[in-house]
Amino acid sequence: MYYRLKVKLWKQRPIQAMLRVISRRKLRRDFRTELIRAHVRGKSFVDVGCMWGIHGFYCFQAEKYGATRSIGVDVYPASSKFLDTIEENCSMVEFIQGDINEDKVCQKIGKIDVVLSTGVLYHMPNLIQYLLSIQKICKEKFILGTMLIPEMGEIKNGAIFYPFLPEKDRELWNQKIGRQRAITSPYDATDGYGNWFWGLTPSCVEALLACAGFRVSTKYIEGSTGLFVCDVRGKPMEASSGPWTNPRNYQRSNPNDT
Repeated sequence: MYYRLKVKLWKQRPIQAMLRVISRRKLRRDFRTELIRAHVRGKSFVDVGCMWGIHGFYCFQAEKYGATRSIGVDVYPASSKFLDTIEENCSMVEFIQGDINEDKVCQKIGKIDVVLSTGVLYHMPNLIQYLLSIQKICKEKFILGTMLIPEMGEIKNGAIFYPFLPEKDRELWNQKIGRQRAITSPYDATDGYGNWFWGLTPSCVEALLACAGFRVSTKYIEGSTGLFVCDVRGKPMEASSGPWTNPRNYQRSNPNDT
């Protein structure tokens, strides 16, 4: 009951405004551009999920601020607006259509100094797979932008899985920002990544990043929006079953176990 009330209050615009005042930190609309400008000069850059609604905007910003190479990646094809911008500005921005979760797409991208991905994480059914794919292509900096939900009190690393929630529970997570498939309407398997799969607390996002071999150096959180600036650090999770892969090393704790 308490957490439901917390979420309802958290969605209210006056509450959001008060939180901005308390934190003295506001995520302006161009804040991603500021981060790009701070990190890309003399570096290669890729925006994973560059097309929907922004038409490669951050790729062009990276090129403008001195990136040696700027690439956009998306499952959607290049939009006419994106292609027109390239032609009008004689831009060298590249585009790769494909799913970052596929090894062949990671290989096409190669190793990139600065990776940006915003508005994608919560659309990914397999969060760790997605972040491990990002880790494969990231040399230095990863800038992650994502929607968030409030922390769950003393319970850290909390998350909500949206698909198949009852309608009355879906309404709790409706942020009144347009279509949120699996929230404002039922989950639709045919809509693929168009569904919202996860509601993630900030602590959950940081834990996921750590599992994928990233260390958060700076984070900027404003209500339901968060930006996490990360360095490549530590060893990412490996897709293996650990030291017990050799059956000869395995001993049953109970001889009668099957």
